[in-house]
Amino acid sequence: MSSQILQTELSNLIQESKRKYSDLRNAAEQSLNNLKALPSTSEAQITADLIRRPHFVTPFILACQTRQSKLASIGVVCLQRLATSHAISPSRLNDTLSALGDITGLSQDVQLKILQTLPALLHNYSDELSGELLAHVLEVCATLQASKVAAVSNTAAATLQQLVSSAFEKVLVEDGVQNEVTVQTPVGGSSVDIGVAAHDTLQILSDLCRAVEGEKLEFLHIKLFRNHPEQMQLLQTRLLPLTVKHLSERHNFAHTLRVARILLVLLRNFMSSLQDECEMALGLLIHLLEPEASPEWKRVLCMEVFRSLHSEPSLIRLIYTLFDKAEGRKDIVKDHMTALFKIASENPSLIGVSHQSTVPQDASQSRSNTDDQITLEAGGVAGVIAAAVNSADESVTGISSQWSTVRTPYLELLDKSEPPPPPETYIYSLVLNCLSALAEGLARFIIPLTVTESKSKRRKRIDREQGSNELHRSDSMKSNGSESRRQTVPLNPLDLQEHPQRSAITSSAGIIESCWPVILTTCSIFFYAALDADFYHNLVRSFQKLTHVAGLLRQSAARDAFLSTLGKATLPVDDMSIYLTSPHAPETKQSRNSDAGHEQSLTAHFDTPKTSFEATRASLSTRNLLCLRALLNLGIALGPTLDQTAWSILLETLQNADLVINASATASAKQTPTIGSGEQAVQSGADIPRANIGNEILAVSTAASKMFESTADYPDISFQAVLEALLGLLSAKERGVFATALSPIKSANQPLANSRIQDDEINIVLDRTKELCEANIERLSVVGQDEDVAWKILNTGLQSIITSGTQSRSLRWKASSILNYIILQTMKHGWFEDDSRDALQLRNLQSLQSQITSLYEQRDKLTSVDAEAHGYALDTLRVMLEQYDIFIAKTCVKGPRLQSKVSTSSPSSLFFVTTHCVRLSHSTPTIMSP
Repeated sequence: MSSQILQTELSNLIQESKRKYSDLRNAAEQSLNNLKALPSTSEAQITADLIRRPHFVTPFILACQTRQSKLASIGVVCLQRLATSHAISPSRLNDTLSALGDITGLSQDVQLKILQTLPALLHNYSDELSGELLAHVLEVCATLQASKVAAVSNTAAATLQQLVSSAFEKVLVEDGVQNEVTVQTPVGGSSVDIGVAAHDTLQILSDLCRAVEGEKLEFLHIKLFRNHPEQMQLLQTRLLPLTVKHLSERHNFAHTLRVARILLVLLRNFMSSLQDECEMALGLLIHLLEPEASPEWKRVLCMEVFRSLHSEPSLIRLIYTLFDKAEGRKDIVKDHMTALFKIASENPSLIGVSHQSTVPQDASQSRSNTDDQITLEAGGVAGVIAAAVNSADESVTGISSQWSTVRTPYLELLDKSEPPPPPETYIYSLVLNCLSALAEGLARFIIPLTVTESKSKRRKRIDREQGSNELHRSDSMKSNGSESRRQTVPLNPLDLQEHPQRSAITSSAGIIESCWPVILTTCSIFFYAALDADFYHNLVRSFQKLTHVAGLLRQSAARDAFLSTLGKATLPVDDMSIYLTSPHAPETKQSRNSDAGHEQSLTAHFDTPKTSFEATRASLSTRNLLCLRALLNLGIALGPTLDQTAWSILLETLQNADLVINASATASAKQTPTIGSGEQAVQSGADIPRANIGNEILAVSTAASKMFESTADYPDISFQAVLEALLGLLSAKERGVFATALSPIKSANQPLANSRIQDDEINIVLDRTKELCEANIERLSVVGQDEDVAWKILNTGLQSIITSGTQSRSLRWKASSILNYIILQTMKHGWFEDDSRDALQLRNLQSLQSQITSLYEQRDKLTSVDAEAHGYALDTLRVMLEQYDIFIAKTCVKGPRLQSKVSTSSPSSLFFVTTHCVRLSHSTPTIMSP
C-alpha cells in the first residue's frame, strides 16, 4: 500500500466534503497530517504505524456513512486497501463493518468493492472476527446477494460461500490447539464445551437452516462434522428433515433448487452417518420421479441429483450396501433402476421406439440433410439397410444431443427464479446418462481385479524356468501348455476372499444380480428408439460393459440375457411383433408391477436371435454391425469363462449376420444401378455410405478372426464349450429346428428357399469350424484325456454331415475335406517323443477308420457321394503314409499292442485301411483341399 495513494484519496475527500460535511473534512485533514508526519520508509513500516492509530480510518468510515456516491466510493476503496494491507486497528472493525453495511444499496461499483473487502477482513482478522462481528460480515454479504443486479448477486453468492468456508476452516485450526476460551453447548440431554470458532459455525449452520438458503455446499468439512457431535445432531434433527419436508411440498423453483443442492451434498458426504434420514430422502427422490408426483422441472432436478450420485461409483456401491443389502431397509438401488425403466417406457412414440433403431429427425429439418439417416437408409450394398424408416416415424422427435440436452444443468441455474421449460426428451437423456455412469463405474472397478499374468510375461517366465534351449518331453510340454491356458482365464473377483475391497466387490455383484432384469428391459427400449450416433454408441458401450462385468462375476443368467439382447439388436427385424412380445413393450400396467412383470418376460431374451426379412429388405445397418462388433469383443474378453449356452447365442448371431451379409451381397451383385438417377443412387448406396459400411464390415471380420484366434489360449474345457456350441449349430440345422432366416427369393418358392438357406447356414458353420481348428492345431496335435474329448466332438460333428443322406454333395465333400485337412495338419505339428507321436498317429488313423466305417453303417447300399467320401479318406491316408511313412510303419509294425486299440469288428481296421492305401499307391489320386 503506497502512502502517496492514501494522501491523494484524503485530499479528494477534503475537496469533496467542503462545508456540507465539516466533520468528514476535519477528520480527513487530521488523518492527512498524521500520514505526512510518518517517516517515509517501507510499506510494511507504514502499515505497522497505521494499525497503531485507530483514528486514521475515521474519515473513510464517515465517507461511507454519508451514503453519498462520490464520497462513499472513495471511502470503500480506501477501506479495501487498508483491510488488504492489515492496516485497520482491530478496535475499529465493528465501525468498519457498520460503514460497509450502510452503503450496500449504492451503485454496482461500490457493491462489488464491498465484496472484495469482506474476504480480506476475514482473512487478516480471523481471530478478531467471531461472534457478532462474524455475523455482521455474513449479514453484509447476504444483503448484497439479494441484489437484482446479476453480477452483484452472483459475486455475493460466491463470496458468501468463501466466507462460510473460511469460518469452518477456523474450526479445524482450533481443534489442533489448546484453547482456554470455550462455549458450553447443549447436545441431546447433556452439554459439551466447544471452541469459539466451533460455536460460530454452529450458529452459521443454524441460520442457514432457518433461512433455507443453500449455495453450493461443497464447503462442508466432513471430518469437522464427524468430530463434532453437535454439528451432526443439527444435520440429523434439523437440516435433513428440513430438506425432505421442503422437497415433498410444492415450492417455487429457486427454493427447491437450493434444497436439492443441499440434499445432494448431504447424500454424498453423510450417507453412512445418517442412514435413516438418507434412506427417507432417497425414497422421496425416487417417488418424485413419478409423472403424477411432480412437475416436469422437479423431476428433472431429481434426475440430475441421481446423475450426480452415479458420477461417484463408490457412492452407488455404498447405497446398495447400506440399504438394498441390509435387512429391513428399502431396495434403493433396485427401486431407482425400476424408476428409470418407468421413465423410459412412459411415451415410446416420443423417443421414436419402432422395430429398429433409427436416427432422430427434427420436423423442421429435411430428411435428405441428415447424413446418418442416409447411411441407415442406403441399400443395395452388402450390409447396408435397404428398408426406409416407416412414414409414421418421420414426426418422431427421438433423443439427440441437439434437442435432448441443456446448456446449463438445472442444478446450476442459481440465477433463475422460474424454471425454463425442459426439452421433452431431456429426462430420457438423463436416464441414459445414469445407465452409462453405472456401467462405467462397475467396469472400472471390477475389470482390473480380473487381470491375470500377460501372455508375454508368462512365456518369458516359462523360458526362464525351463531354459530356452532345453528339449522338453511331451508330457512336460503338455503340462506347461495346460498351465499356461489356465492362467488366461480371468479371475473371478468374488473368489478374492482376502481382498481389502471385498465388501465393494460383493456389492457390485449384488447390484448386477438384483438389478439386471430391469436394467436389461430399460436398455432394450433404447435399442429400438431413435437415438443419434453419440447416444447410440454410448448405449452399446454401456451395455457391453454391463455384460462384461456380469460375465467376469460368473453371473450366467444375467450374462446370457445381455448377450441375447445384444444379439437381437445385431439383426434386422421385420415388424413390431418382436418388440411387442419382448419385456420392453410399453404395457404400463405390467411394466409398473415391479419384478413380476420383468421376470415373466425375460425368457424372450434367452431365445437365440433369428432373422425374418426377405432379401429385398434384409440387410445390416451400421448400428447392427456396431452391436455385432460389441458382441464379438465380449466373446474375446469373456471367452474362457463362457459355457456352451453363451457360445451358442454368440455363434448363432454371428452365423445369421454372415448369412445376412452374404445374401445382401448376392442381391446387390444382381442389381444394375442407374448412375444418372439420384434416387436410384441412394437406393443402391452412395459412395460415402458404401465406404463406411465396408469399413464396418471389415472391423467385424477382424474382430471375428481375433475371437477365434484367441481360443488357442483357452483351457481345454473352455475350448470344448466353443467347439460343442459351434458344431451344435450343425445338428440343429440337420434336425430342421430353425426354419428360415433370410429368403433370397420370393415366398412362392419357399421350400427351395428354405433348402438353400439351410445349406448356406451349414456352409458358414463349416467355414468357422475350420477357422477354429486352425487356431487350435497345436492343441489338437496332443493326445490326452482332455484333448481327446474335443477331438471326439469334432469328429462326431463333421461325420454327421459326411454321412448324412439329406445333405448336398458339396456340403458332405466340404465336411470330409475339413476333417481330413485337420488330420494332416495335426501330423505336421506332432513332433513329440515316440510314444506321443505314435498315439497321435493311431488316433488319426482311427478317425479315418471311423469316417469310412460310418459310411457303411448308415445305409445298405453306397451312393456315389459315399464312394467319393471313402476315396477322400483313403487319399488322406496315402498322404500320411508317403509323408510320415517311417512313423506309420512303426505304428503298424508294433502289431498286437497298437492294433488291439483299433476295433477289430470293423471291416476297415487299421490293417485293412493301410492295405487299401498301399494298393492305391500306384495311382495318383488328388487330395481335395477344403
